[in-house]
Amino acid sequence: YQLKSFREFFDEICFVVNGEINEIGRKKIAPYINKLLIRENKDMDAGAYKHAILHYGYANLSTYEEVLCTNFTYFGPIFPLSKLFKKMASKKCDWWGLYKIYEKNNGRSYRHIPSFFVVYRKSILSSKQFKDYWETLSDTSTYELSVLNHEQRQTPYYDKCGFKNEVFIEDFPYKKYWPLHWNLCCADELLIKEHFPFIKRRNFFFEYQRFAYPNVIEKVIPFIKNYTNYDFTYIKDNLERTIDYRITKKISKFKLLRYFILSLISASFKKRMEYKYKFYSYTHYEKLLHLLEQKNKFLK
Repeated sequence: YQLKSFREFFDEICFVVNGEINEIGRKKIAPYINKLLIRENKDMDAGAYKHAILHYGYANLSTYEEVLCTNFTYFGPIFPLSKLFKKMASKKCDWWGLYKIYEKNNGRSYRHIPSFFVVYRKSILSSKQFKDYWETLSDTSTYELSVLNHEQRQTPYYDKCGFKNEVFIEDFPYKKYWPLHWNLCCADELLIKEHFPFIKRRNFFFEYQRFAYPNVIEKVIPFIKNYTNYDFTYIKDNLERTIDYRITKKISKFKLLRYFILSLISASFKKRMEYKYKFYSYTHYEKLLHLLEQKNKFLK
């Protein structure tokens, strides 16, 4: 579905597989792609991006108007992509993404464009700096290293080189959430109020006997099912295949009280927000518990 949606806007789609693909998978994607590259399962999405870039060659890529590097970490498009590409076509920049995330790293604060959806334009594709960036890309063998050495590095690198970036959704209206992953905490607002076309798979991750973002999915699921044309079966099937719903223990009232107290007395604002969020999430636990135990009812 995602590839079919992108097909309308791109002259060529290159599909990179980290690992292996079976015959069923090949047949599914064949109508929507121009090229299939299969590589060793290493170096995360950054390694796959670099593999495709080297396959095409820097000179060849510089002939394109835009090149999108994107991965599989989100569902959608839930709304038509025409709004996204029309809005971004009107912006004067060298590269763009969906939004920025606030980070603190090595004693400095900055905002960077997440690497799961990045579009490079001709001005940057034909530059020496673009080639130098990928040729000097260091270890991305784990999620943490990929974030550190690619995602968090990219925006400061191109800023220093003098290239201008733009984003589809400005993050300043959500500044109060910056110490946290605001794009995940506010995914329901992005989807419902701003008709953001995607939602991260991580919003549905099931961690520590609870959904990671219960306040979001409680609103997102009925909205998608009742107010969009997106087939919720795509999400349902993926969740049933990839998430373990088994309930092994209940959250104690003592732990709830502990997080509540820590959210009040913690000296660090970031820690207060973290504990406050944990308390808020856990208070949803009992409400979600019966839904999780009846997952067919929850996901149907």
